[in-house]
Amino acid sequence: MRYQGSPPHRRAQGPNHTNSLKCNEFMAGQGIMDGRDMSNWPANLATGLIVKTLHLLRHAKAEPEGEHDSADHLRPLAKRGRKAAQALARYMAESGFAVDRVFCSTAARAKETVTALQPVLRSAPVAFRDRLYMIDADDLFAFLKALPETAATVLLVGHNPAYYEIALRLIGKAPGQSEAWESLREKFPTGALCSISFDVARWDDIKARTGTLRGLIRPRDLGV
Repeated sequence: MRYQGSPPHRRAQGPNHTNSLKCNEFMAGQGIMDGRDMSNWPANLATGLIVKTLHLLRHAKAEPEGEHDSADHLRPLAKRGRKAAQALARYMAESGFAVDRVFCSTAARAKETVTALQPVLRSAPVAFRDRLYMIDADDLFAFLKALPETAATVLLVGHNPAYYEIALRLIGKAPGQSEAWESLREKFPTGALCSISFDVARWDDIKARTGTLRGLIRPRDLGV
């Protein structure tokens, strides 16, 4: 992957010692960062609001249905999926990725994806929720609005079509992210990480089209 501008983003602590991405923005397909200064995250000094950041991670590629006689909920990651999850973990480590909370589907393929990221997630609590398995977009939206307010940055690991639909519902702007936005509108692939920020103080305040796309990282961007 090629970088432009400042080094990969670093981990930051907000006023409540919450982790956020002090991120330079990513360009999908190239993995290029534009060098924008994001040093005042999570506090948005222009508005006085607290920025909430949501990372949507679709589970890495799983074995096809019918393989190993596994029910859908028990399908493990395919070899390619394991490689993609490991590549994402390395990318996150190099980028200083950090979150306050992690919520994950109970499907085996989602749990395996989180396991690969565990060294990067460090002490962030990971909660497995049956509700996130094959959840629809409306229920996922309700789940997001009920996220704990103590968490400024949250990672959700789950499934399509809900992740694709909720990402398109939430994103209202994508400054410097035209390639990422066009790619996301076309497809939310397995193993992809979509990052969205909201200029709100509470998760319950998020609304459709109020999110800002901060980046989209796909396995192909990491050479997988």
